[in-house]
Amino acid sequence: MLSTLLYFHNIDLFVVGITVAGIAVLGFTAYFSNTKNATNVSFWLFTLSAALWSIVNYLFYHIANPYLAFWIIRTVIFLATWFVFFLFQFLLVFPAEKYIFPKKYLYGLLPLTCFISLMTLTPLVFNSIGSLSNTGAIETINNGPGIFFFALFVTFLIFGGLWIFIKKMRLAPKSEKGQYRSILWGLFVTFLLIISFNLVLPAFYNNASFISLGALFILPTVVAAGYEIAKYHLFRVKVFATSLLIFLLSISILLEVLSSATLFQIIFRSMEFVLVLAIGILLIRSVLREVEQREHIQELANQLEFANNQQVALIHFITHQVKGFLTKSRNVFSMALEGEFGPIPDTFKPILQMGLESDTKGVNTVQEILNASNIKSGKITYSMQLFDLAALLSEIITTLKPNADAKKLSLKVTLSENPCEIQGDRMQLENAFKNIIDNAIKYTPAGEVAISLTKEGSLVRIIEQDTGVGITPEDMGKLFTEGGHGKESVKVNVDSTGFGLYIVKNIITAHNGEIWAESEGAGKGSKFTIELPIMQPNTPTAVSA
Repeated sequence: MLSTLLYFHNIDLFVVGITVAGIAVLGFTAYFSNTKNATNVSFWLFTLSAALWSIVNYLFYHIANPYLAFWIIRTVIFLATWFVFFLFQFLLVFPAEKYIFPKKYLYGLLPLTCFISLMTLTPLVFNSIGSLSNTGAIETINNGPGIFFFALFVTFLIFGGLWIFIKKMRLAPKSEKGQYRSILWGLFVTFLLIISFNLVLPAFYNNASFISLGALFILPTVVAAGYEIAKYHLFRVKVFATSLLIFLLSISILLEVLSSATLFQIIFRSMEFVLVLAIGILLIRSVLREVEQREHIQELANQLEFANNQQVALIHFITHQVKGFLTKSRNVFSMALEGEFGPIPDTFKPILQMGLESDTKGVNTVQEILNASNIKSGKITYSMQLFDLAALLSEIITTLKPNADAKKLSLKVTLSENPCEIQGDRMQLENAFKNIIDNAIKYTPAGEVAISLTKEGSLVRIIEQDTGVGITPEDMGKLFTEGGHGKESVKVNVDSTGFGLYIVKNIITAHNGEIWAESEGAGKGSKFTIELPIMQPNTPTAVSA
C-alpha cells in the first residue's frame, strides 16, 4: 500500500522530469548544431531558462521548510523574468540565421530585464511570508510595491513578442507563413494551459495541485518551435536518432524514480537522471561535431573534384592547342624535306630533319598526356571487334625494327602458329603493345629484346623480355601509376612523361586482361607479361573506360 501511494506521489516528478528532458534535448541539439545561428541560440536560451524555471517551480511545492521555500519562490519569478525575456527574443529573431539587435534592445530592454530580475530577489516584489498552512507550507505571501512593475514588464514582453511575431508572419511570403502559425498554435496551447491550471483552478476552485507542472504547459511551445526549426533546416536533423535515444534513456531512469520506496532512492535516482541527461547532451554535441566534420570533408571532396575537372579541362585546352601548333610545324618540316617548297640545299636538310623529329616527339608527348587525361576522366571509348592479334604484333614489330637495328639490338619474335583472333579495340591495343615494345628497345642499351605470343585455352599471352636497365624494387611499386617515373628510365629517356605504362595498364584492364612486370633489379633486364581473354564477356560494340 505504501509503495502504491509513493508511486502516485512521484508521478508529478516523472511528468516534470520527462518534460524537462525533452526541452533540454531539443534546446541543446539546436544550439550544438550551429552555435552561430541566431535562431538556434535564441531557442537554446529560451529552452534553458524554461527548463531551469520548471525545475525550481516544481521544487517550491515540494519543500517543507517555509523559509527555504520562500527563497525558492523568489528564484522562480527571477527565472520567469528571463524565461519570458528569452521567449521575446526568440519571437523577435525567428527564423533569421543572422540578426543584429537594435540599440533599444541592447541598451534599453536588456538592462531593464537585468534590473527587474534582480528586483525579484528583494522584498520589493515578495516582501515576506503571509501565512502558513497546518502542514507548514506557505499559503500566502505579502507582496511588495515592485510586484506591479514585474507583472507589467512580463505582460509587455509576452504581448510585445506576439505583436512582433504576428507582424512578421503577415509580411512573410505565403510559403513561409506555415512555420509562424505552428509556433502561434504552440503559444496558444501553452497560455491556455497556464491560464486554466495556474489561474482559474487556484482562484475559483482552490486547487493549486497542478501549478508544479509548469514544465508540461511550456512543452507545446517548445515542441512547435523545435519542429519548425528542424523542418526548415535551421539545425541538422541527422542527430535526431541520438537525441531520441537520450530522451528514451531518461524516461527509463525516471520510471525507476516512480518505483522508489524511500526519499533516499528518489534523490539518488533523480541525480542519476540529471547525470545521464548531462552526458547525453555531451554525446549529442560529439555526434554533431562528427557530422560537421563529415560534411566538411564531403565539401572539400566536392571542391577537389571541381578543381580536378577544371584542371582536366585546362589540360585538354592547352594540349590541344600545343598539339595543333606542333602538328602544323611538323607538317611544314615534312613538306620542306619532300620538296613541296622547291629544292632545299643539302646543308639545310639535317636541320629540317631535326625539326621534324623534335616536333614528332612533341606531338607524341602531348598525345600521351591527352590519353592519360582522357583515361582518368573516363572519356576513352573502346570499339570492340574481331581481329588477328598475331598480324597486329607483326605490323608493330616491322614498324619498330629499324629502331632496334639502329642500336644493334637482337629483336627475337616468336608468334603462335595457331590463329590468335581476339575481340578488342585494335587501335587501343596497338598503342599499348607498341608502347611496351618501344620502351623495351629504348631501355635496352645492348643485348636483345624478345617478343612471344602464345595461346592457352581461352587466353592469349604476350611476353616481352629484354636485357635492359631493369627495374628496382622501389620503381616497381610506381611502375603503372600516373606519372610514375623510374630512376633508371629517366636517365635513359629524358623525354619520358611517365604516363605510358599507366595508359597501357588501363587499356589492358578495359579489355578484362592483366599486365605485370618482373625484374631481378637494376641492370638485370625486365619481363612484361600481358594476358587477354580471346572473347570479351558481354562486351557491347563500344564501352567507356
